[in-house]
Amino acid sequence: MGFFARNGASDEKAPEDQASVTNHSDTAPLSQNAGPNGASSDAPKQGEDNDGPVEDIYLAGNPVITPSKEAIAAKKEVKAFGQTFCRTEGTDPKKHKNIKVFFLGLWDCVNSVAMVERNSPAPVEITGTAHHVRHAVAVDERRIKFRPALLAQDIKTVIKASKKEDTEKEDIREVWFPGNHGDVGGGWPAIPTEMKGWALWKYIFSGTKFKNLVKPLKDNALQMSDMALEWMIREVDIVGKQHPGCHVHWCHTLDAFKNSMKVTKTVEDRIIKGFMHDTLRFGYGSSFLKVFMWNLIETLPGIPRWELNDSKEEKDRGWELYRGIPNFGAPRDIPRGAVLHNSLKERLEKVKKYRPLNDHGSGDPCLWNSEGVADMRDVTYKRLGPDGEIKDPDWDARHKIWQFEDFHAQLARTRTC
Repeated sequence: MGFFARNGASDEKAPEDQASVTNHSDTAPLSQNAGPNGASSDAPKQGEDNDGPVEDIYLAGNPVITPSKEAIAAKKEVKAFGQTFCRTEGTDPKKHKNIKVFFLGLWDCVNSVAMVERNSPAPVEITGTAHHVRHAVAVDERRIKFRPALLAQDIKTVIKASKKEDTEKEDIREVWFPGNHGDVGGGWPAIPTEMKGWALWKYIFSGTKFKNLVKPLKDNALQMSDMALEWMIREVDIVGKQHPGCHVHWCHTLDAFKNSMKVTKTVEDRIIKGFMHDTLRFGYGSSFLKVFMWNLIETLPGIPRWELNDSKEEKDRGWELYRGIPNFGAPRDIPRGAVLHNSLKERLEKVKKYRPLNDHGSGDPCLWNSEGVADMRDVTYKRLGPDGEIKDPDWDARHKIWQFEDFHAQLARTRTC
């Protein structure tokens, strides 16, 4: 999904995902208005800007990951290939420096889908590859082979090892959305909000994918993935307004899409309360055989995966490679400092049956409790362009961002100590 164009080559392999990149011809350092993100959780107050990536010891997801010998050797091989065949910034061939992508958009980038592997690879380092990075993450994906490759997992290690000028002006944001992998990245056809009886049973053996791709698609109905798509479009548009020379000239069909997203009732019925797919449940998107296969994989022991250790001890806190008992369809771990999209908060409030079991690595579910939806703090911030604050009331209202209130309370206690 999206568009893919870049202004040079990189010696880092990009993770498997659905991505969009915009072109940029100027390689000079770029100013930006960085906001809170899943990797940088020293969040500015509402209306403030924050420049550059920062560390936070209370964001579970910032461990120092020691690379294996194989990983070091592979990285050297990729670097050597880049130095030999890839274009670089500057004119001095002795000072190899990758050409950075201007805008890199990722929809639910996953760790690995290989069936047999000795170890689950650590997340690919994003820092240093692009000036502006956006990552939309799915809350409700449960498959072990679709564990998220979070940008938050490598930020501390990479910042310490990187050159200051390579990271201090980078703008990285990672936001969590409701839905499974395809409900965030797209790929499912739009179907009614809720299916019951025969409408649900008929998809058990066939799945909900399009059967006849020869016929033109006449249905422009909204679905859950459109919220993450519009968020990404908005981010590209704002960055373009901050840097007019890099502004994207959108297709005329964008206006129709924006107008459809302004219809509050339709957005609530089709997106906020929209049908959520589940590839581990029969009748919720995938065919019988695929659901059976994915559930079988969930019961296999020894498959490596990254799990979040939410230990009270700082030295033990972070992501750990685990290959013990089977996954059994366990939900994804959400870091305490994660940034949550407004559509997730709205779905928790308006869909009574929506009670995801995600936690911070251990303990009770983190998105809700016995009293209702977990307390969240609005961390939406202003975007500044050459002519002042960039405003769009419709977009701004739909794409507010939130963080867990207890995370900020813990952060405040730490600062007073």
